[in-house]
Amino acid sequence: MNSQTIPVLLYHGVPASANGDPLAVAREQFASHIEAILDSGRTPVTVGEIAAGLRGERPLADHAVAITFDDAYDDTLDAVELLCASQLRAGVYVTTGQVDTGSMIRG
Repeated sequence: MNSQTIPVLLYHGVPASANGDPLAVAREQFASHIEAILDSGRTPVTVGEIAAGLRGERPLADHAVAITFDDAYDDTLDAVELLCASQLRAGVYVTTGQVDTGSMIRG
């Protein structure tokens, strides 16, 4: 069994300004997180890849990191675009019953 420590960076909202929201990271700060990930030499992996690696079904990348977004707020797509521009992978967990409501992602 693999005993490697793998950080999981969990995000909720990534608005232009966090405005004191404890579940949000301002887009500019998120961009600095992306730079830190790139500078760290870590390899983004999915939660599924972590699970398979921990079960011994596949090797895990050295210095793996997972990036996830819970709930899929309407600003999640902007954050994902920033990740894609940096060629970083992430998982987005969508609360499907909330799509097209309030500040949630649009279908």
